[in-house]
Amino acid sequence: MILQQPSQLEQQPTQIISFNSPVEWTTFEGAESGFWLGLEQGVYYGQVVDGKRHGYGIAYSTEDYGPEFYECQWNNGSPIKGRYIWIIGNKWHKYEGSMDETYRLTGNGSYHREDGIQYKGGYEYGKKHGQGRETKTDGTYDEGEWKDNIRVGVHKYYSKEGVLTKTQDHVNR
Repeated sequence: MILQQPSQLEQQPTQIISFNSPVEWTTFEGAESGFWLGLEQGVYYGQVVDGKRHGYGIAYSTEDYGPEFYECQWNNGSPIKGRYIWIIGNKWHKYEGSMDETYRLTGNGSYHREDGIQYKGGYEYGKKHGQGRETKTDGTYDEGEWKDNIRVGVHKYYSKEGVLTKTQDHVNR
């Protein structure tokens, strides 16, 4: 379905537009992000309705610390789900999952670094929050609850083979 009337966008804001929707190259105007820095101006290639990113599209922004690449489903100009890659210090960091209007992961998602560190689980405002699993570079991992990027409650620690090695109670904060 191709949206042709502005009222349709307002009536169905969470509907993902079909791949038959118009695709455009436009300027990515930058954004205030929930992270330490906002996003700089860049380029956007993807579906646009009434001048706003809506549907599937890719945004690229170059920051002082390195480039950022967003491949997302967009709703009325804001990302709702997808993935993004940051290059920091010539190393990539990839996030995937649901996002809020400030480009932070919210809900279930995953984070992977080039060196092998990864986290899969709950996020809130871009921070680990809820149940999750963090894997270290050597393949060992722990599972448990997180709050604002901090381990809380009981976490179980496993070897890279999946053998339980210890259980540790992290003081709730």
